[in-house]
Amino acid sequence: MLQRTFLTGFALVLLAAQACGGGDGKKKVNSGTDAGMGGEAGSPEPNIAGSVGAPGGMGGEPAAVGGMGGVPGVPAVPAVGGMGGEPEVTAGAGGMPSPPEPELLFTIKGQGGTPGLPGTAVNAAAHPPNAIYTSNTGSQSRVNGTNAVKVTGVSMGLDPTDDIVAFSLVQPEPANPLFLFSVADGSEGAYQSRVNRAYNEAGSNEQGNLYYSEGTQSLRWVGEGGDQYGYNALLATEASLGLAGGEPDGFYPDDLTGLAVHDARLPLGELYFTVGPNAAGAADSAVATVAAEERACTVFKTAQDGTNAVAFTCAELGLVADDRIDGLAVWGVGTPTDVVFSVNINAQGAVDTALSTAALVSDPVGATLFRSSGDGTNSVLKSQRDLGLGEHYYDDEIDGFTVVPAPVQRNVAHANTCELSLDPYDPDTGFTTLTGVSHVGSNVLVLFGQTSTQANRLLAYNATTCAFLQQKDLPGGFENPQSMAIVPLAGWATAQPFDNVEYLGITWAETGTEKAVTRYDVDGAVVAAVPITDSYYGDVVLALVHDPVADRLYMLSNNYRWATLWAMPRPTATDTVLTATHRDLTTPCANEASINGTDPSGNLVLAKWQASGTDFRVCSFTPLGEIVPLPHGWSVAATASAARGFVAPNGAHFVLHEDSVPMTIERGAYQSP
Repeated sequence: MLQRTFLTGFALVLLAAQACGGGDGKKKVNSGTDAGMGGEAGSPEPNIAGSVGAPGGMGGEPAAVGGMGGVPGVPAVPAVGGMGGEPEVTAGAGGMPSPPEPELLFTIKGQGGTPGLPGTAVNAAAHPPNAIYTSNTGSQSRVNGTNAVKVTGVSMGLDPTDDIVAFSLVQPEPANPLFLFSVADGSEGAYQSRVNRAYNEAGSNEQGNLYYSEGTQSLRWVGEGGDQYGYNALLATEASLGLAGGEPDGFYPDDLTGLAVHDARLPLGELYFTVGPNAAGAADSAVATVAAEERACTVFKTAQDGTNAVAFTCAELGLVADDRIDGLAVWGVGTPTDVVFSVNINAQGAVDTALSTAALVSDPVGATLFRSSGDGTNSVLKSQRDLGLGEHYYDDEIDGFTVVPAPVQRNVAHANTCELSLDPYDPDTGFTTLTGVSHVGSNVLVLFGQTSTQANRLLAYNATTCAFLQQKDLPGGFENPQSMAIVPLAGWATAQPFDNVEYLGITWAETGTEKAVTRYDVDGAVVAAVPITDSYYGDVVLALVHDPVADRLYMLSNNYRWATLWAMPRPTATDTVLTATHRDLTTPCANEASINGTDPSGNLVLAKWQASGTDFRVCSFTPLGEIVPLPHGWSVAATASAARGFVAPNGAHFVLHEDSVPMTIERGAYQSP
């Protein structure tokens, strides 16, 4: 029970702590008297991660009050027996149990150059692959972290020149697993995956990063109607673990291999591990007595007392001589019952095993997770496709992995549907053509359209009740909201949502070679156009979203199969140029922009329409384009044919059913898990 509680807390700390988008904008916006959903106070739904609260997180980042799926930031660890009979945890102040102190344990592959960042234990080691290291500075941001030696090879009964490849602590099988993994140098990942983005970035540091995945597939668009594929997202950069990442550091890039998570307050207990094919082991150790060709596919165990023993032989796991285990998890309660492992890309497996079957048909076995109960056979636990890997066949290989219980996930489902009180096509007050959907505040849906005289008309509705609120006619340039955002100013109120606002749109700069953010006043008159540095003239803008938390703008532009996210401050009266960061987005929401919004931390939210027509996958992206913390599901009551709507910071999800007669708005809300 302790381990399950801790691991959930670890995942929350590592994932939810990343959700804070950061207040790097220039000012805050007074959103007036926006009443949120249904006229009630617009407090955030507890599911949304990233609200700054309880201290914690790796690298000193704040943990989320709401966590993921409504789980409070870091669950308290009950003061009951530890893992495998370890001592009880001493209660903290006031008799409350002390919170866990999460640490990532890892090994690295022996490579050329000097590994590790200067000043770290990896950098100072005589033979870096001969130790297990610990770090609690992991972060999605590429900031230099630290590491220290946790376990030496000598204490594991190894020769000082042996390579520790994979290792694991015994843990119960997670009911809802979350897979943390690293990949080998040269792994490309599936199209639009985070591994693929790392592979294509300058420096190609894919082998030193830590990724995560739920191992579930969803709709991915790559043209020709799309397909089902899994995703992977970034959990920690190599630099944040104190590892060298090659360019632009100038160091030879480190290769992250074995992985485990642990509560630093507790002793490790028995440790299971694998070694490289050239390992010799200490004299009279089990490693030394196993045949050389089977050492890399044998799982050993140690109490870190200078000795080791065989835990599972190659044959017991359905492996053959010269197969190599390079990732390891051991499941059980006290006594191991199942071994989960990954193998090298050339592994063959014993006859009639899942590994052998996959190898015979040239499946990318190096990016697959296998499972065995030690009975001489094995099965596929997660395919490469489930993890967003293997699309490039043998290029992909999992180097190390661990499995933790995923945080409790709350998905969004139908809450209510209402009918628009004013027909948008009313001949007197409506328009003849609906050109798009936008929003302002947390509860106002805005329809853009054109009248019979080609005037641009905006109609505002309460998104929960469908009550008509206000009409606004605007000049040319307001034909489509795709590249526009409506920003509430001081004094803004839901009842008159087109009063006290500023309109922002993406246009071309006067140079004609880059884009600009054009500011319009409340009546649509141009105020100023501010160029965006390094933006591209020809890119099509998919969306412009205002983040009220940091008073920042998110611009999405197309980039072949996926979207590029540009983040920049909202321009002020004194700005003459805008500096933006830009990153390609990744699956499972990489190429959607029609339904967007922000979360309570100011991250961009995108909803990806699924093949069913009534389901969406919803992702939050930080300003640097990283997913936080986990995508969630959203099911609507009826097919959203045009998939247009918005996600509000207070957690409400709105979609317009424009084919219904009369037209309706459906609101989704988070459900109990």
